[in-house]
Formats: sequence, structure tokens, C-alpha cells
Amino acid sequence: YGRREGFEVAALMFPQLETAHVVDNLRAAVSLGLEIIPMTSARAAFSLATSLLGGDDAWIGPGAMGTQGAEGFADAVGELYTQSGAAGFPEALVVAVGSGSTAAGLLVGLMERRLPCTVVGVGVNHNPAVRPMVLAQAYRLAWKRAAQRGERYSRQRLWAELEHLLSLDMDFVAGGYGRPSAEGRSAIDRAQAVGLVLEHTYTGKAFAAALKLVAAGRYRAVGFWNTLAAASLKSHLAGAPELWELAPATRRLLIRDSEGPQ
Repeated sequence: YGRREGFEVAALMFPQLETAHVVDNLRAAVSLGLEIIPMTSARAAFSLATSLLGGDDAWIGPGAMGTQGAEGFADAVGELYTQSGAAGFPEALVVAVGSGSTAAGLLVGLMERRLPCTVVGVGVNHNPAVRPMVLAQAYRLAWKRAAQRGERYSRQRLWAELEHLLSLDMDFVAGGYGRPSAEGRSAIDRAQAVGLVLEHTYTGKAFAAALKLVAAGRYRAVGFWNTLAAASLKSHLAGAPELWELAPATRRLLIRDSEGPQ
């Protein structure tokens, strides 16, 4: 988007376990002209970002978290409702949760339409603050949209309604962010058998949780919200540098499994 619109894009990037999917994303990003700034800690990243940002710069937070990113998913609930109808709408929507913006948007969309559906957020990292992160984003977005419609909410009531719709499943984090799990590998294989492409960091773990819910039989219908981009990277990878051609600092962002946990 930046290249098409004529502005530069840079990313503060942290080390991640090397997988084929991660390598493809990295090579494609470099081929598109992304400036990669390797980082080793969140504190250093925020400090550097503060010093780098100028008046003409725009900042996107970790995982695109915030109400602006979440709002698209609130609207997407309406699209799903239109496509499925009331009778076919799932009783649970399973989605991977990293920064929580997708889950937050889904919560708002369900609350606004009074749909009897639970958002099952599947944690992908060991983050004890994941629940308040999701709810805080959902709360801010719901409050803003209600104000735009001229509606008034009790703050306590709004938070309680959103909280009621959210369930978290942290059983599939396994080794941590970006680290494949046995359940995730199995889920990816099962998904591939029906033409669904997933990956190890987010969607494989979330699909494993969805399969567990289906097997438990608690819900009449379970929906899986696939957050992996459907766009193919083939055209970007065609002219992308090979892994060994990347800058040494960029290559060091890729962690081999033998190097231990992040």
C-alpha cells in the first residue's frame, strides 16, 4: 500500500522461530521495499519509535491493535450474518488472539446485533493481560460507535455485556508465540485436507481449539474465523531475495529451534 501511495513503510521487528511461512513473509516484505529495524525488547522498540516519529509519520501499534483496526471486524459480523442468516449463524466464533483487535471487533459486532454467540479467543502467547487487552479495545470501540449513533450506555453495563460474550482458551499456546505445537500441526493437516491453508503462529492453534469445541458438542454450530490473509505471496516472492541474500541483521531475526525459547 505504501509503495502504491508513495510513502515509505518501516517495521520494528522482533525475532521469531524460523518456519517456511515466516521466511516467505519476510522475503516478500523485503521485496516490496519494507525497511526492517531489528529489535530485541519491547522497551527499546517503544523508545526508538518515539524518537523516530515525526509530524508526517503514522504509527500502527503491535498487531495493529486499537479501535481503528478492530472496527472492520465489527462490521464484518454484519456481513457474516447476511451470508448465513439467523438460523445458520454460529453459536461460537473461534479466533486467534495476539494483540486482540480482531476478537475485540467481533465482540462489538455481536453485541450491537444482539446475536447469541460467544467469541472464543485462542491465546497464541503467554500473556496474562490478554483478556483486559481485548475488552479494553472492544469497550472503546463500542463506546465510540454508540456515541456516533446517539445512544447512551452505562459504562458498567457496556463492559459487562462485552465481557459476557468473551471466552478465552489458553490451552494451545504450547511453547509460546510462533512455536508450532502438536495440536496445531494436526489441525493444519486436517484443514489442508479440505483446502484450508493455515500456519503455526496463529491459525493452526486456533483451528485446533475449534476442533476441540466441535468434539465437545457444547455448541450447535462453531465458526472458525481465519485470520490468515487469503492473498497469495507468489508474485512478491518471484523477485524476492533469497534468505541468504538478506542483510545479516535481518537474518538474525530468524530463530532456529535449537536456540531455545524466545
